[in-house]
Amino acid sequence: MPIPRKGVKIELNKAEPSVLTPEKLKEQLKNIGLTCADTSLPRLKEFIQEVENGIPPGLVQTYGILQPAKNLANRVQGLAMNWEEAATGNWTIKDFGYSSELELIQYKAHFDWLAETKQNFTGRRSQDKYVRRYDSIASIKDFFADTTTSASAAVVKGVDKSSLNAAMSNAIQPLDDQKAQDYDKSDSRVLFLVDNYDKEKNEADAIGVLTVEWHLIIKDYKEKKKALQHDTTLEVNVRAVTYDNLDVLAADVRAIKAHFGGNLALSMMGIPPKDTSLIIYEKEPPESADTFQHALPVTQLSNYLDRLVLFAPDLQLIGSVDNSNSAVATTYAKSVTTGFTFSSSQTLGIKVAAEAGVVFAKASFEFSFSISFTEQYSTSSTETVSFGVPAGQKAFLYQGTLRSRILRYDPAKDSYRYQEEASFLTTIFDTLKEPIPAKKPVVLRQLSE
Repeated sequence: MPIPRKGVKIELNKAEPSVLTPEKLKEQLKNIGLTCADTSLPRLKEFIQEVENGIPPGLVQTYGILQPAKNLANRVQGLAMNWEEAATGNWTIKDFGYSSELELIQYKAHFDWLAETKQNFTGRRSQDKYVRRYDSIASIKDFFADTTTSASAAVVKGVDKSSLNAAMSNAIQPLDDQKAQDYDKSDSRVLFLVDNYDKEKNEADAIGVLTVEWHLIIKDYKEKKKALQHDTTLEVNVRAVTYDNLDVLAADVRAIKAHFGGNLALSMMGIPPKDTSLIIYEKEPPESADTFQHALPVTQLSNYLDRLVLFAPDLQLIGSVDNSNSAVATTYAKSVTTGFTFSSSQTLGIKVAAEAGVVFAKASFEFSFSISFTEQYSTSSTETVSFGVPAGQKAFLYQGTLRSRILRYDPAKDSYRYQEEASFLTTIFDTLKEPIPAKKPVVLRQLSE
């Protein structure tokens, strides 16, 4: 029995892809100072046809083609990095494009981590380097051929030729230094992919993203001496992934955010920062991505990501002195434990200092404390606390406590599971004239609010 087709919902409008014409190519070559018999329109037409003939046929089309923005006024809104439209693909986005999620995944550090960590990640990477000697125009022709071939090969079904033609339609950019002896230019394109789009149903078999980065160097590229051969180096880096299930896409996005957390690379490039403040919960929160985001980053294991969830703030009585019937002051001292107290051997390497504060009530009393978590709390320690009680007075010594539990994220299964529980005994102490009734504490608010 065949598996039912599960379409990816996406709304696109049909478009005419941009075309690399002989006129466009001639203008680009002129802008970098290449003018010769080989740049005549008839020759360039043959040039373009030869490149297209060499690209393997592909089926996957595009609904967006971006390049690094040269003018921020043209920046595409809603994305993290500074992109602008480079060309028109086979389709244009109408709604539900998933562009921000795919942009997050294609970012090199994120993509590489997924490829090296998640066994079910279907992304593909390639790195090609071409070193040759020939005249400048041949260098440019092979640049187009090599780059588009590498790009198409990274996608299982290949990329539609018209899309690749569009993506490279303005690839030859002038140098910033017009007097430079060598042509030395790096650039990139990001292509949003769509496989077998059905306009009537507004769905596709799959969507994805393809990133092509290149670095082209042509030595002495303006020299036109007869039979002169130019040393040419082209490096092409490609990464591509497609998704036929949006749940898998969402899982990869969650894995990236869980792993990179506050150091999420794109957060420095425009993504509105997600609230990842440390929260002390009133009771044990659910095993979820949101709980994970608001927990304390600790040791990262090879196959898992662990964070420490903090909850149930309370005060525990650790000593009392009744000096009501005495005419002299009394001093009381006691050794107390502070830090995390796991029941078994547990390595707790706190990655970065983090602060959390909470205001809570117990019986008729209201308390607040703020804690800065550092490496010193990785293990428990013992210290001596003393307090004096005046003549005729009573005093009750309390220590602030929390419960804590490791929440483990498994990127391979996209799952969150609680592990071992521990107590956290703070260095916060308070003395009261009367004992606190044994009632359940209630969190009033977080101090960060």
